[in-house]
Amino acid sequence: NEIGRLVQLRYLNLSSNRLSGMIPDELENLKSLTSLHLTENRLHGSIPSWIGNLSELDHLFLGSNQFSGEIPESIGKLNKLMVFNVESNQLTGSIPVSLVMIKTLQFIHLGNNNLSGQVPPELRQLKKLLEGLLDLVFVRDCSLSGSIPDEIGRLSQLRYLNLGCNRLSGTIPDALESLNSLQSLCLEKNQLCGRIPSWIGNLSALKILNLNSNRFSGGIPESMGKLKKLESLELYGNRLTGAIPASLAIKALKFLDLSFNRLSGEVPREIREMPNLIDFQSDGNVGLTCSSSRDVSQRG
Repeated sequence: NEIGRLVQLRYLNLSSNRLSGMIPDELENLKSLTSLHLTENRLHGSIPSWIGNLSELDHLFLGSNQFSGEIPESIGKLNKLMVFNVESNQLTGSIPVSLVMIKTLQFIHLGNNNLSGQVPPELRQLKKLLEGLLDLVFVRDCSLSGSIPDEIGRLSQLRYLNLGCNRLSGTIPDALESLNSLQSLCLEKNQLCGRIPSWIGNLSALKILNLNSNRFSGGIPESMGKLKKLESLELYGNRLTGAIPASLAIKALKFLDLSFNRLSGEVPREIREMPNLIDFQSDGNVGLTCSSSRDVSQRG
């Protein structure tokens, strides 16, 4: 509690210890605090609403603790906040609109909680979002439902988007074609459907694409072959049909998982002879055959 007397304190980092209990109310006195790091402890209870009174705060790290309850609406008062990380707690409720309305936000990590509801459409109001300064959106394993908002497509400088392990439905919105800086797109383990859009081949910076365990149908688009930086492609556990396009023989590709779909025909020779491919999985496709010309790690 004595830390609360350090009224001129600007940086407080107590991460990776064995601290327990709740965040003491005395920390509300730290009006000059710009950075608060409490990750990887055993802290519990609710995130205090008074944290919204720390008006100078620009970095807030509370991840990997045991915090419960809802994310307080008062977080929205932190109008200088750039980084907000509360991943791997036991938080419930919906993502507060006040959070996504913070104009300075660049990094949001809410994954591995028990959040519910939809991804707030108010994302479109973010000034910094519209200027394309948001770098990462990580809202994995939060039981979010509804569709992927078109507004995410306005994050023109977004590099990492992870909405995996939720309950999202509908198709991949065409608005995401605008994410030309995207390096990692993870939408696995949702209820997404429809075809994999051909424009996905225009995301030229993409290195990781994970669409596994959804309800995607139709063929694998030939345009994926334009993803020259792609290192990992996971499409397993969908309803994809047709042949594997030879265009997937991308030189940079190391991991390719097409298992448990409805693919047919022969695995193209170009893929069987890929020099950098470490792991290729294609089992669970009854109509698929492979006349292997070299040793590729392939189940089935």
